[in-house]
Amino acid sequence: MRRRVPSVRGTARRARGTRGMAEVELALALSLALLLIAFSIDLCTAYSQAGVIANAARQGARYGMNHPTDAATMQSRAIAEATGSGVTLLTNQVSVSTPSGATSGNPVTVTVTYPFTPMIAGLLGLQSVSIARSCTMRIL
Repeated sequence: MRRRVPSVRGTARRARGTRGMAEVELALALSLALLLIAFSIDLCTAYSQAGVIANAARQGARYGMNHPTDAATMQSRAIAEATGSGVTLLTNQVSVSTPSGATSGNPVTVTVTYPFTPMIAGLLGLQSVSIARSCTMRIL
């Protein structure tokens, strides 16, 4: 009784057909992982910039509590608050409104709008997203 020895040729042929499969799987997994990391960084950046913008609106409204007719200084206070944080605001991105008039007890609202362009926008064909925050305080 002879033992049958498996053919070496069959295993070599099988190995040759699947040789590059691990590299392809690694390339797909790494590209997906890098895309998820970039998305996470974009999300954290947007959240951070939204906080900066909210603080800028709050600073402008805080000044407006005592000086409700000085819209230019409310805008400059909001812009100064965002300076140095990676968010560069322009005066047309800060709006001031006193819908009920600039008298004591009425609200003053400062709204800051900032365009955020995600890092992965170029890869996925996305447009910039507008982040807007507003703060309303009562005039003293």
